[in-house]
Amino acid sequence: MLFFYCAGRRLQRGDDAPAELLKLAPLAPGGAFGALTLGEIGSIQGSGYPLFHNACIVGLPWPK
Repeated sequence: MLFFYCAGRRLQRGDDAPAELLKLAPLAPGGAFGALTLGEIGSIQGSGYPLFHNACIVGLPWPK
């Protein structure tokens, strides 16, 4: 499983952040890897500006 973990989430969760990541482990029985990110850019709204998401965790299945 490939994870992207927002740095803002780490700041919000504080000492609970490692426990949160451990709770994701069952989703990745084949192993987990990923990156710390600085926010995520989402879809474009009607005004043409991209949406900026903060404090997100994104997980993608990754083949072995």
